[in-house]
Amino acid sequence: MLQYRAVALQLRCYPINRAVGVTESREIINANLARLDPALDGLRIIAGEDVKLVVLPEYLFTGFPLGISVPEWAKRAAFDPQGAEYQALAQMASKYGIYLCGNAYETDPHFPGIFFQACFVFDPTGKRVLTYRRLTSMFSPTPHDYWDRYLAIYGRDSIFPVSRTPIGNWR
Repeated sequence: MLQYRAVALQLRCYPINRAVGVTESREIINANLARLDPALDGLRIIAGEDVKLVVLPEYLFTGFPLGISVPEWAKRAAFDPQGAEYQALAQMASKYGIYLCGNAYETDPHFPGIFFQACFVFDPTGKRVLTYRRLTSMFSPTPHDYWDRYLAIYGRDSIFPVSRTPIGNWR
């Protein structure tokens, strides 16, 4: 039987809600990302060499969009699915040889001006093996809000995706 250690890594979130504009918001996001790397580096010492799965807390990179409009939050906080933030997370998963799971707001070129709340999993090679866009959210648009169009673009399998990995199935 495969055995490994899973870690729910709690880090302090420095939210962007009080930031002035896009530039300051992105600086805070980048600082939140930068704090993650040394935390992951210390996991093997603290938790053991068998750490294979690290789960990050919700809202870690941005906080939640209280008091900011959807289009403004999309500009300030949402990650581009092919952008630098996800590339940094992929590199960390690869660097530490872990499955890295988390949650972020992300844009979608098919739905300009909005964002979705997405859960992600990167494998130990840095490949994104799962994206789940939350169907319910207090603070953000969801696929339900664009249901027919969303299904036409991504299909029904995108609603509850499953990724099969050597350490288990993700959904």
